[in-house]
Amino acid sequence: MVKSIVYIIFFLIAGFTSVIMMNGCVTASMVEDKSGANLWTEKCSSCHNKPGSGDLSHENWEKISSHMIAKTDLYQTDVNQIIDYLKTASK
Repeated sequence: MVKSIVYIIFFLIAGFTSVIMMNGCVTASMVEDKSGANLWTEKCSSCHNKPGSGDLSHENWEKISSHMIAKTDLYQTDVNQIIDYLKTASK
């Protein structure tokens, strides 16, 4: 009887873990499909104003991004898209 309960608990935990991991993968791929402008709007603009042209140099965007990636849930590919967008917008 105890052995059956242990198996049931194990399979429930394994099932929940699988669902959580698959859900995270779906979210990651959904973010990956967005443009730098969309990512900026969703992830950055709630705290930051859109920079004007010439506000920062291209090198400064790289430095700032490494600082901000530590504070966010963004992947490096997402950050690269945002940087590309900001560099284009600051020309």
